[in-house]
Amino acid sequence: IGKCRFLDTIKESKFGSTVLVENAETGELYVIKRNEKSSSGLKEARVLASLKHKNIVNIFGAGGDSKRMVIMMEYAQGGSLAGRMAKPYQYEKAMEIITQVAEGLDFAHKNNIIHGDLRPSNILFSREEMVRLTDFGFPPHYNMMEKNWYMPPERRVGRQGDIYSLGVILHQMIIGTNPNY
Repeated sequence: IGKCRFLDTIKESKFGSTVLVENAETGELYVIKRNEKSSSGLKEARVLASLKHKNIVNIFGAGGDSKRMVIMMEYAQGGSLAGRMAKPYQYEKAMEIITQVAEGLDFAHKNNIIHGDLRPSNILFSREEMVRLTDFGFPPHYNMMEKNWYMPPERRVGRQGDIYSLGVILHQMIIGTNPNY
């Protein structure tokens, strides 16, 4: 990838950080995620680094041990679906987005990778408006005391749970509220 320079901290918590870096030679942007408390998502990131799909964020490298990890991936410049859900989507546009999410999930599932925390903040967009899924296998990014509206009621992580989450997101995109309210 070449020599990179730090540009910005996207997110920082007691568990780790997400930073934006730039390749000093090419000007390309990358995200580096670091988690100091867990290696959750490392196995999935290593598998996805060797596989490519148009609807999954490209991972350029992943490393770590049982207690920590670092992942370098493409920067999705179009932001997240969470940042675009201020008002309901028209049915056709919602289906266009959700179809791309489903294609990325299908590819992952066929390669024995479960997302486990599919939510609007983990659905990103490229500069060209292509959907890119991220954070496969990562622990949930919310206060554990709050209800995770995207997790199935039985709270099992698996293919069915990912599909349940997809349905909740579609409902929220079209109706404008979460179906569990």
